Amino acid sequence: MPGILSADFSLEDRKIIARLKLSAALEAASRGVEKDVTAVLVGIGAGALFGAIIDGSDGAAKGALIGGAAGVGYVLARRF
Repeated sequence: MPGILSADFSLEDRKIIARLKLSAALEAASRGVEKDVTAVLVGIGAGALFGAIIDGSDGAAKGALIGGAAGVGYVLARRF
């Protein structure tokens, strides 16, 4: 019985199923990327805000770098 599913569908049906699976996988991946980008941007923004409060414009740049690094670290820790 392992070949029943492949025997029941025509080549066109199998192509449609493959496209649907690919589409679902791409949609899931894009949702993950949006969350990752959001996490990094929030880190950058928060770091810049705290840095600006503490040390003015120089602190904002340093804080943005540190916040961005923290955001990337969060994304990597969540992925692995």
